[in-house]
Amino acid sequence: MENPQFLKRKYNNLHTSPEVASATNRTEKQTGEKISQSPEKQIQNYLDRFSEILNREDTEERQQGIEALKKVLHKNLIIKEENIPLDYFIEQEQGIAEQRGHGRPEATPHWKKQKTKEILQGQERSLDKWIDYLSFPNAMYPDWAKYWAFRSMTQMGGYSKKEGKFGKRTEKSSQPFPTLNIACMAKTIDLVQRNVEITGLPKDDPERLKKEKELSYALNHDSEYKELLSTENFSKLYTHALEKFSGMSWESLENIAGQWKTYEQGSEPDELYDSLQGYPLEWCTATNIETARDQLEGGDFHVYYSQNKDGISTIPRIAILMEHDSIAEIRGIEKEQNMDAYINPVLDEKLHEFGSEGESYLKKSEDMKRMTEVTEKHRAGQELNKDDLRFIHQLDGRIEGFGYEEDSRINEVRENRDWKDDMFIIFEVNDDNSLARSMVIEDLKHKLRGKLEKFNELDSNICFDLLGPTGHDNYNVLRNLKIFKDVSHLQVLKKLIDLNRFEDIISNMDCFDSSINHNDIVSYSIENGKSGYISSNLDKFNGIDHKELAFKLIKSGHSYSVVDDLKKFNGVDHNEIALAIIEFSGYEPLYKKLSNFENLNSEIGLKIIQNSIGSNVIKSIESFKLTDRFLLLKKEIELGTIKSYFDNKEKFNFLDEDQKREITSMSRNEFDRITKDVVRFNKILNFFALNLRNEKFLKFLSDNYIDPRPTTKLSKSDSLKIKEYLDSIKFWAND
Repeated sequence: MENPQFLKRKYNNLHTSPEVASATNRTEKQTGEKISQSPEKQIQNYLDRFSEILNREDTEERQQGIEALKKVLHKNLIIKEENIPLDYFIEQEQGIAEQRGHGRPEATPHWKKQKTKEILQGQERSLDKWIDYLSFPNAMYPDWAKYWAFRSMTQMGGYSKKEGKFGKRTEKSSQPFPTLNIACMAKTIDLVQRNVEITGLPKDDPERLKKEKELSYALNHDSEYKELLSTENFSKLYTHALEKFSGMSWESLENIAGQWKTYEQGSEPDELYDSLQGYPLEWCTATNIETARDQLEGGDFHVYYSQNKDGISTIPRIAILMEHDSIAEIRGIEKEQNMDAYINPVLDEKLHEFGSEGESYLKKSEDMKRMTEVTEKHRAGQELNKDDLRFIHQLDGRIEGFGYEEDSRINEVRENRDWKDDMFIIFEVNDDNSLARSMVIEDLKHKLRGKLEKFNELDSNICFDLLGPTGHDNYNVLRNLKIFKDVSHLQVLKKLIDLNRFEDIISNMDCFDSSINHNDIVSYSIENGKSGYISSNLDKFNGIDHKELAFKLIKSGHSYSVVDDLKKFNGVDHNEIALAIIEFSGYEPLYKKLSNFENLNSEIGLKIIQNSIGSNVIKSIESFKLTDRFLLLKKEIELGTIKSYFDNKEKFNFLDEDQKREITSMSRNEFDRITKDVVRFNKILNFFALNLRNEKFLKFLSDNYIDPRPTTKLSKSDSLKIKEYLDSIKFWAND
């Protein structure tokens, strides 16, 4: 059916447009005949040009024509790179990140490039869907209807659920072209086609009356739909069809039966993206396949599809986006991507499957919404109420977001606020004691402890309320003892002893007044096995005999405590300490921490050499008296630690020339012995090489770890020694 009159009525200047004039010139050149200048003939010739391309019998030629048409349409309709509002997207992305507690990340050149590519590809893909369908032979609509639908679609921008319509497309519109729902488009064209036929008939024509009844039935007696039809506005009619006939009318949404489908992380996005097409959704996943790809790279994507009128689960209702194993987003189909009125039972059941992760997501989501509300009030200069202040100071629980760090907006809102003034508002009090007492009653002791420095003076009983069973509880209380009026330090001490918090007492000895006997604290601590805290905090004790304390600790089995903090013990003889450690704890604490000692004599060194493993004395030679170091070095070399000498050679600059010659001579003798063992070892290796294919030999070797020759045995420990000797050769070569 030809109906250029409809297009002339819709588009007054279509017949004089450049594209119509170009089609006229082409036809006249091909046929040699003039085309009538009547608007209807000009428009029909223009439509015939499209029909000629789309109806070519040769499939290859037809496809070439369609591809050429696509290139022209892409050039004319897809946004130019310079018109893409990247600043808007940067602000949008930063806003979303901020609302999720990630802060406001900077936009990198790579991000801008990827965003541009994503926008261009999204528009191209969505436009091609309309071109491909309308050029398909089975799309048997009149040419004028195809033109009307396609031209109208290209003027439609992004969809807003809140406004219930598609916006107007401009040269800076970055959204993809409208989603294609073939059934809704077909219904829209069918209704308009019927209406055009009716308006072309006389009012008293029986055929008109018949068609009007048929149209009313097709409209399901929907007066709103009938009124929209009179506008012949494709955008309004198509939107109405999408909302009413795509399964998303309120009547259809009452049916929540359906099923979940999981699109796994790393999978291709096509199936997910295609399943969301044809529905009036605000999900970014539905508008751009590259967005869907990015989302699937981050985690699984769960979608709940409710049943359509045929009982098939195809209508998208809920989307759950994962980031690895955590829920990142939950989106519905209502305004601002909220859940519709019926679907919550399905979501609740699904979140129950996620267990604590589902509960955590709901908590984070609510916190981030609340954080956004409070931040917006703060930025607008509005007063925060009691509930806002309780929230921002996290009195009822930590504010949780989706970032790895605390939401930066918390600090932004609190930065220039006075904490105590805010607390006065929250608890409706106006003095320090009332505020502290209110916080204790409300079990906010942890918050109060952290802010004690902001108080001028508090009653002593509050101090005892704040002391607790952990160091975190007590540190700030003890560091701020001075603010508690007339508090007894002795009573505080007794309370901490009752709580078995000796470490808190010892770590904060400098906070107590002169009523506390430090020697008594030392005795109590040793008796209760807390000696380690004494050594590390020794500088905080007064009137303590360090020598006496060191021997007490060693005799009570705490040698390591002394050795670790040996430098804090003033006026002690390190040789006496070393002998006491050997007597009560053995050599291990000594040679493991030998570098902590100073001015040790040869007696200690020789004892260690004779009773310890390895070459600890050479490694820590600075810990010994300068006059004894040569003697200890010789003893170590005699025992075969030549390699250790060369490893630590820079420590022996104190040797004079005679001492160097003696050490060199000793080393050569030791090396000669090593060389003989190496020669012997090489013979063994040669024997191994000759027998590598002898399975019996290899089994015997692995079972016994010895040289299988009947006359010579090589133990595993000997082999390790020879390896060490071999290592030492390179040091001689360097020397």
